[in-house]
Amino acid sequence: MQNAENVSISLTREQMQAIEERVKSGEFSTISEAVSDAVRVWLQQRLEEAERVDALRELERIASEGSWLISTEAGGTTSNTIEINYKDFDYTAR
Repeated sequence: MQNAENVSISLTREQMQAIEERVKSGEFSTISEAVSDAVRVWLQQRLEEAERVDALRELERIASEGSWLISTEAGGTTSNTIEINYKDFDYTAR
């Protein structure tokens, strides 16, 4: 592993068991590899969440300017209405 640093972390017994099971199953060769993958996934999720927040902020900015029009597929008409499905976004405090 390039530029690897050694750290000491505390995990619950359940977390450690989950990691050990994945190493034992062959999904990862070492505990270090499993933890590194978990951190990589966590960082990617944080990046994607930040991108969603940025996109929503841009939509909010555009909407507040009142300078947007949406063309609907069905009728081909324009309106000042936009529908955003918030169920795909989880912005709970972490």
